[in-house]
Amino acid sequence: MSREMQDIRATMTGEVASSVSGRKVIKLSETIERQRAASYELRDCVQDAVKEKLHEDKEEMEDIKERSHSIIVHGLKKIPDEDGETRKKGDEDQLEQLFHAIHCDDMSVQNIVRLGKYDGAQAMPRSVKVVTS
Repeated sequence: MSREMQDIRATMTGEVASSVSGRKVIKLSETIERQRAASYELRDCVQDAVKEKLHEDKEEMEDIKERSHSIIVHGLKKIPDEDGETRKKGDEDQLEQLFHAIHCDDMSVQNIVRLGKYDGAQAMPRSVKVVTS
């Protein structure tokens, strides 16, 4: 309860508090206090919601920035070999040739990964995700 309300209550003792108008003033002061407490709760709730939204927006912007450096290549020939390192080297060689053909020799590649699970019997080649810097 605020200091002002406490002062009002203190002055409303004795005969004044027992009168009808005194009880109405006390009820009114209690109602005001409840509304003030409710407005503080609402303000805190709104502040929490705004903070959460700002956090989500920041994460989304970071995700967008990260994805802006990714390229998905479809239809790159698969290397029919059981050894993962041999397949990866073949993918790197094919991508190097592709980048050279489209005049992107200065592109810096951080990571290359085939998307999906390897299946030697699969007819369609898996897509390749290339992360650049």
